[in-house]
Amino acid sequence: MSVNSLTAICSFLRQHLGSSGPETADVEALKLEVTDLRQKVEKLSEENAELKQKVCDLCLFCFDVVRLFTSIHCYCATVNSEKLSLLADLCDSA
Repeated sequence: MSVNSLTAICSFLRQHLGSSGPETADVEALKLEVTDLRQKVEKLSEENAELKQKVCDLCLFCFDVVRLFTSIHCYCATVNSEKLSLLADLCDSA
């Protein structure tokens, strides 16, 4: 092994094993960022739950509207059928 290799190895070991770890300010900044991100996740989760409820409410409303229009359509079809029968009876008697 060459002297340059040993020097590089020793430098690496001093840098990674001899240091006291990351700077305290960096650690504090990361902790604050984690806290901020957790708060954002909680807020977004609440907003997501509210939006899901609104979607469910809208789906129920749409279902009621479709059911109402189906009832109206069936009623109109029945009335038109009766009118056609009356018209056919009038034509037959003429």
